[in-house]
Amino acid sequence: MNHSQLRTRFTGGYEAKAECQAEVDEVYAALAQLVHAVDVGEVAFAENATRAYDYLLHTVTVNSHALKDAVHADAPVTPSERALIGRDSVLITTACEYGSNYTALLQVSNRTGASLRCVRKESSGVLSLAHLQELLEECGDRVALVSLCWVPTNGGLVQPAAEVGALCKKYNVLYLLDACQAVGQIDVDVQHLQCDALVTTARKFLRGPRGMGFMYVRRGSVFARAEPIFLDLATATLRKPTPQRSQGSRTDVLGISGPTGTALSGLVESGLSDGDKTNVELQLGEKDVFDTDPRPARRYENWERNYAAWLGLGEAARYALSIGLPKIEQRVRFLGGMLRSTLNAIDIKYRVVSRSAEHSAVPSQNIEMPEEAREESAVQVMCLGEAHLQCGIVSFVVNGLSATQVKDTLSETYAVKVSVSPFTSTFRDMNERGLCDVVRASVHYFNTEQEVRYFAECVRQIAEDANHP
Repeated sequence: MNHSQLRTRFTGGYEAKAECQAEVDEVYAALAQLVHAVDVGEVAFAENATRAYDYLLHTVTVNSHALKDAVHADAPVTPSERALIGRDSVLITTACEYGSNYTALLQVSNRTGASLRCVRKESSGVLSLAHLQELLEECGDRVALVSLCWVPTNGGLVQPAAEVGALCKKYNVLYLLDACQAVGQIDVDVQHLQCDALVTTARKFLRGPRGMGFMYVRRGSVFARAEPIFLDLATATLRKPTPQRSQGSRTDVLGISGPTGTALSGLVESGLSDGDKTNVELQLGEKDVFDTDPRPARRYENWERNYAAWLGLGEAARYALSIGLPKIEQRVRFLGGMLRSTLNAIDIKYRVVSRSAEHSAVPSQNIEMPEEAREESAVQVMCLGEAHLQCGIVSFVVNGLSATQVKDTLSETYAVKVSVSPFTSTFRDMNERGLCDVVRASVHYFNTEQEVRYFAECVRQIAEDANHP
């Protein structure tokens, strides 16, 4: 990556890109291997996961709900098949959908009149597969899309993405999967997941550069056959239409080869008279055409990109592959479970006092109302999901402190870096649970058990200072 930046600085962007073209192409192979794609044409560059998600969602929005009958077919999409998602259409998501994705779904719903349905949770917080099946049965052909955030950003939950894929295939429904927090910590196999498209970023558990991501599009899916909502010179080839001229009862077709057509002067050899050439000129001026890239995912790329970051993404993918994703997943799950256990074991309590409900309605200020007191843990882990299926994201709160205060204290006092997951990042879930922002700690395979214990001790001390000053 640094080498590419230096070459750009001293030789120019075009020259640097040309010099490293082989390396650029190798990134596709690494990404295809990373997610178990069938071929390199099924993976493509994206500026980030959100833009990839928006690109795919809005493409099928303007292309076709009517196409759902051919979701798993291989026939090309034709203009006659196109129909806007309308008032009768249904989009399905979950309460743990990422905020940006949820916003995009709301936008499509508002623009088209399509209804947005949310799958209920099980008691553990994971989505209910039974309820998803009920929705698919109830809504039938009106279901245009199922959108799933595999690993929500605000905790350790891992949704049953493969089981959702099996249901989508059974009911012939388009399936869009956000794998931002999954790629790099979970062994991702798109064949097993049966998703039609997957989007992710470079910078999270894959540990690549910021401002870079990629997408997977399954060959034969509607995403692979629909015309992308945006096209440029990287994904569409401009050409002149094939002109026709009549000679008596016979029509001769004059083919014009090449992306920009063939000069009219070159047609003299075909035996055209000056009058014929004039007619051809007029026909060529009627309407130019373009051909889209036939590769499933590459048709969603654009011409301009950060090639240094792209090469960095490739290096990150190869590094993860060299360690082995099954090994990484096992290690991350172990450390995540260890961190949750050590945080839950922090034995600092605070007293919660509330007035009895049966006395709270007494209006007189002179009547002494009894109080009910209980003790709660000063540190509370807020992760959803069954323990044995949780991942390396660990979210928690500390009584008496905001998530930002905890983050800043960990950084400034203990040199430990965490982030804050705001309530808007998983808007519906956080509102359903009555949560504001939460502290998010993410362990990875390179962390040690000693570091996990040190982190828990830092949090214990912060909680002690906040609740027993």
